[in-house]
Amino acid sequence: MKISLTSPPVNHSPTHGPQGLPLLRESILHRHGSATKPVRDHGLSEVEVHRYKCACCSRTFRHYPGGVSKKD
Repeated sequence: MKISLTSPPVNHSPTHGPQGLPLLRESILHRHGSATKPVRDHGLSEVEVHRYKCACCSRTFRHYPGGVSKKD
């Protein structure tokens, strides 16, 4: 019996911007900086994470690249 494990592809940085905050229908987002995040992956040791700030409510959040979540 063979078992093959495949991991999702991980990008080094986000390829597209976020669509907006889920609670607001229309939000204007400004890029508020970037940071690196260590990840457990066989190809990469860290990824670039972009921070955004909403101009309407002043909330900030991080936008992760594809294949990476908060837990990774």
